[in-house]
Parts: sequence; C-alpha cells; structure tokens
Amino acid sequence: MQELIFFARLLRGAGLVIAPSEISDARQSLTLINDPRDGPDHYSVLRSTLVKRSEDMTVFDSLYQLFFGDEAFAAARREEREQARGQGLKAAGLPTLAAAMLSGEPCHSLVRDAVMKLKQRDEEIDEQVRKALVSLDYFGSLNSIRLARERGHLTECEHRTALENGSTLVSLVRTEVLKHLLRQGEDWTRIASHLNWREKSFNALNSAEMGLVKASLDKIGKRLATRPGLKRVPARTERLDLRGTVRQAMARGGGIWSLAHNRKVPAKPDLVLLCDVSNSVYRYTGFLLRLVAAFRERFRQIRAFLFVDILWEVPDSLLSGKVEEALADIRENNRCSISGLSDFGQVFCQFEAAVLPELNPKSTLLILADGRNNWRPPETSTFKRIAAGLRRVYWLNPLPREEWGREDCQLHLYSPHCNGVFECGNLHQLQQVATRIF
Repeated sequence: MQELIFFARLLRGAGLVIAPSEISDARQSLTLINDPRDGPDHYSVLRSTLVKRSEDMTVFDSLYQLFFGDEAFAAARREEREQARGQGLKAAGLPTLAAAMLSGEPCHSLVRDAVMKLKQRDEEIDEQVRKALVSLDYFGSLNSIRLARERGHLTECEHRTALENGSTLVSLVRTEVLKHLLRQGEDWTRIASHLNWREKSFNALNSAEMGLVKASLDKIGKRLATRPGLKRVPARTERLDLRGTVRQAMARGGGIWSLAHNRKVPAKPDLVLLCDVSNSVYRYTGFLLRLVAAFRERFRQIRAFLFVDILWEVPDSLLSGKVEEALADIRENNRCSISGLSDFGQVFCQFEAAVLPELNPKSTLLILADGRNNWRPPETSTFKRIAAGLRRVYWLNPLPREEWGREDCQLHLYSPHCNGVFECGNLHQLQQVATRIF
C-alpha cells in the first residue's frame, strides 16, 4: 500500500490529478487480480484507475517504467510491440540509426552507451538528453530520412513511420537519462517535476511536450468560448425571470398567465493584444495567440499588435491560421524591429498616437511582455494615459516573479496602472490567467 501511495504522489508531482478514492480503487483492484507486480495486468489496473486524461499517458508510462522497472513495463507493452514489429521497411543507403528508425529495430544498447558517455551530471535534464541524441547522431539521421523522402526513396507511409519511431527513440533516451540520474542518487521529486509539462516553462518544452501544450490550449480555448457571460436574454426555458413575469402580469391586469424565463449569453467585448516578440518572449507569444485564436468568437473584435521596438498590426487571418508559421515570417522579415532591442516607451507612444483613438473605451488591453526595456526611456505617463482610455489593462509576464524589477525590467513602473499583473510562464499559469480574465 505504501508503494502505491508513493507512486501516486509521484504522479501528482508530474501533473496528474488523482483523488484519494482513486488510489483506494487501485488498491482494491490489485487485490482482485492474480498477477505479480511485474505482470501486464498490474500496469493495466494502475493505468485505468489513476489516469483520466489521454495527454497524461506518456507521463504515466515514463514514471511506471522508472518506478517498477523495465521488465514490468515491457511485459505490459509486449503485445503492442509485437503488433508493430516487422514492418519490413526498406532501409538501404541510410545511416545505421536512420535505418533502425525506419525498421523499428530496438536501439537499447546504443542508447545506454550514449547516456553512459555523458560527463556533466549537474546539467539540466533536457540538456543531457540533447547531448545523448547528438552522440547518437539522431539529428543527422532525421535529416537523412527527410532527404530520402524528398528524393522519392521513401513513401509517405515509411517517412511517417520513421518519424514515429524517432519519437519513441527520444522517449527511450529520456528514460535512460532519468534512470541514470536515479542511480546517481537523484531525488524522485525532481524527476516527477521534470515530467510535469504543464508547469514547465514554455522555453524548456521539447517537441513532444509542445504538441501536448498546443492540444491543451485548443481545449481550454473551446471551453472559454462556450462559457456564458452576465448578459441575459429572453428564453423559453432555463432560469425563471421574476422581473419579466411581474412585468407581463402588470400588462395583463395583474394575472399571471405565463412565466418568463431568461438565459445567459456570452458577452462580446473588444480585445486588444500587445505582444512582445523579442527573443526572450517569442515562444510565449505564440502560445498566447494560439489560445486566443481558439476562443476568438467570444469577442466582438480582436486586434493584435506585435512589437520589439516598433508596432506592427497582425492581420486577422493570422488568428485563424497557423500561428507559428506566421510568427516566423514576421520575425524573419523584421516587421516589428529596427534595432532588435525592446523599447516599450517608443511602442507605447506609437500605440497612443495611432491605435488608442480607434479603440472602444470599453476595450480590454492584454499585454504579454517581460518588461525588459534595455534601459531606454519608459514613457510611464504615456502608458498611464493608455490605461485611462481603456476599460481594463492586464499584463502577463513570463519571467518568474522574483525577477520583476531587476536590472532593466521596468514592470514596477507600469504595474500601478494595470488592473492585474500575472506571472505567465507555463501552461498551468496561462490557464489560470485566462480563466480569471475571460
């Protein structure tokens, strides 16, 4: 029982939501199966009772393999491996690792050797994983597979299979790195927190975790888009409208012949986004724009502006298209920058002169920036006038709160004029802020 409680605690540390009743269900279910600790039913029982969200499966698998061992995990997944084995894909002319990725052959010995060669143990876990992948020539193998596809040597199906096997290889490398750290005396708590992609900084996400974050943002956006506002309209059913019922009775001589009802409808305010796209904040802006795009129908009008040291208004098509590709194009063509360094004072002056007169006074301004102004004039009075001309101003800062006001971060000059200033560096924080504001 103590082992199960500790494992559930690790899962919670990795971001899974587990109630005490679910731990009790898992314990009772384990007593009903005649399967040892390393049997496939053991894995199935824990997965079915402790995991509720599909996006948590990867985290559960990683911790299960680390906690209960390779053999227990292999026994649980043996059937899946057998179904995927023996694809018979051609691998001629490709490097060794690329051929293994194409055919799905196991690379356990290669991965273990690469991990054992790592020398610096005090580095971040992601950096150790990257070095092990470089040692394996993983990135060169990916390039070889891409070139083979472009030259027609691989079909689209084979190319997709190779990329899927490559993702499996990355997971294997990460697991071996974590196992090695545990053998070196690493704390289980740090391992679990490393796997918690919901509370990992957006800048520290790997490609697989970025995919999970994007899918979660789409779900959050859809939920926010359907949340009712405070405005009520007449309806045939739902909430009883006492005032409307009395009004109808008075118009008909005092008799209540029917009941009036109403329902909440989403409000349709105007939203203005002002997002920094300098190197330190670029990735955070992409995630915020993706979230806003997912619930854009909640607003009557959305205007988005990007900046480094000059303003550039985002076309409406960006919020409905591929945000990441559009942002890359904007940065590549230097649409928002002349000097390459953030200049909040100059941007706020441009905003006041060109944008503020066109905005509805009931608009909400949402700023995403770290406040680092490179010691340039802050133009605090200009920002104060902007805030006074709008209904609400919120500032989202991806920097940890303890870094606000340090060095060239001038957020402390702007925050008195905001309705709210929030730390927003990971998915969990972004979800909390979006729910609170919208």
